[in-house]
Amino acid sequence: MEFQNFKTKWTLGGASGKIPDYLQSFVTGYEDQIVPMKKLPLEELRCLYSCADLFIFPSKYEGFGFPPLEAQACGCPVISSNSTVMPEILQNSVFYFSPENPAELENLLKDFLKIEIP
Repeated sequence: MEFQNFKTKWTLGGASGKIPDYLQSFVTGYEDQIVPMKKLPLEELRCLYSCADLFIFPSKYEGFGFPPLEAQACGCPVISSNSTVMPEILQNSVFYFSPENPAELENLLKDFLKIEIP
């Protein structure tokens, strides 16, 4: 996926506050658009979800998957992978993509960015 097509900031959640090694090849050259976040206290996490325009959950392997539900509870739209239990949990309340097909996610992002928000 080419980040320059999306003029925005991306907040990357995770416990370390660093961009994981397995994502480095995807973000090289776009570091100024990506803000890695450490694990946040619950109130700050709520604020982040509430202020976000979109939450993307690209998990390939998930036991349950609380983050998309937390984002939805804060009014944030969600795009999720269709892997494991996510369709069963989230049902028709989100947009889905195959984590094996990054073009699907890119197309969903393009569609989302066309939506006019009042």
